Amino acid sequence: MDGGELESPTPDRSYTAHLDYGRVRRRTELGVEEGDVLWFVVQLECNHAPEYGSEDDWQHVARFDHHPHMDWGHDITDERLHIDLYAYDDLKVDVQKGFPEVPVNRAPAYCERFFDERYEELLAEYHERSK
Repeated sequence: MDGGELESPTPDRSYTAHLDYGRVRRRTELGVEEGDVLWFVVQLECNHAPEYGSEDDWQHVARFDHHPHMDWGHDITDERLHIDLYAYDDLKVDVQKGFPEVPVNRAPAYCERFFDERYEELLAEYHERSK
């Protein structure tokens, strides 16, 4: 691609896993071609709705992504994995680096497992950042 793109492409696969139903979820989007992952986003989100059962208000908590052809994206083959950390209202405030080298095809599963194991800690840090 020439100079990159601004809008995210439509995912070939998209799914959500609730880690704490109604309160915390992990959302994954993948671009796949011939079985290979071309791009991905795996993000941890929390619901700011005032009470259970009311309209959802999901906000970013943390996000891994590999979007090598997007102006705003990252290429984990060059930069390795890192997490974008957010405060309330989807304000990106920090980046956590230092992750191991992970092949692109295995990275979405690695990121999902990371969030599944650490979502409580990441959510507590998110609430501290959002004060």
